[in-house]
Amino acid sequence: MFKGSFTALITPFKNGNFDEASFRSLIDFQLDSGTHGLVPTGTTGESPTLSHEEHIKIVEICIEQANKKAGYSNSYYGTGTVAMTLKANADKFNGWESVDGTTVAVTLGTVFENEAKKSFPNSKIIAVEAPARDFQEVLSGRSEVSLTSKVEAIKLMQTYPQLSAVNFDEPKNAKLFAILLPRGDQEWINFVNHWIKDKKNKGFFATTAKKFGL
Repeated sequence: MFKGSFTALITPFKNGNFDEASFRSLIDFQLDSGTHGLVPTGTTGESPTLSHEEHIKIVEICIEQANKKAGYSNSYYGTGTVAMTLKANADKFNGWESVDGTTVAVTLGTVFENEAKKSFPNSKIIAVEAPARDFQEVLSGRSEVSLTSKVEAIKLMQTYPQLSAVNFDEPKNAKLFAILLPRGDQEWINFVNHWIKDKKNKGFFATTAKKFGL
């Protein structure tokens, strides 16, 4: 399907902190050396030891730095923030506006905590500290709603059939998945975009997302 080098990047640290300058230099080196793709914050990138905020920051820096030398294909999948509630309570909600004024559970120190405070000023925010999780507050009845990513929402609904997503098709802070491509190779960019369009029309990405719980 794809050919070339897709590098699983390390996450450099200095004195116990993320070394941004070294990380940016590593990205430049990889792109200058001809790699066809970058994979940040995988197991090689110390993902188990990174906080959620560090994870997001590192991915954003990778995209920002790569954009200086590379471009992206058309998007083939998207994710974002969704709200979880009990199926028994699903009829109480109709979009994001109906979440404001309820009790909203989030995991302490994650991007969802800040998002809840900004988006739902009339809600009571319940911030739970890991290893406890926000969705457990919904399951126990202590919170009406919890916030998580669209990807995790699918896995949670598979694991806990009593959970439901309030706004699965309209996630907040939507983020699109795409393929890193060289800016100057328009022929290759056109080929990849045509391949993505063809696979979308044939249902390939929908089938793959369902298979891997995305």
